[in-house]
Amino acid sequence: MVVIKGEVRLKAESRDAAVGALPALLAATRAEPGCGAYLFLPDLDDPNLVHVFEEWADEAALEAHMGSAHIAEFMAATAGAVEGATFTRYDVTGSRPLMG
Repeated sequence: MVVIKGEVRLKAESRDAAVGALPALLAATRAEPGCGAYLFLPDLDDPNLVHVFEEWADEAALEAHMGSAHIAEFMAATAGAVEGATFTRYDVTGSRPLMG
């Protein structure tokens, strides 16, 4: 399993347009084979900061996602809207409930 954790800082003047482009990306990505989770979450303290969480079954699923048309369309639609971004990849060999 591959897990991605990211933070995207949007330019204040472009925030609404960038957020408006998310529903199409989310729907298309969540329908992809191997996508276990795909979330863009607004920070409660900073309206221009978005947290990203992705879970992929394997490397092939992640690579297919990165090469998809809907990623290219989203990147084109949000060009110039991002002030900065960081992403960290975690290669996970197992998981279990945190409590219980």
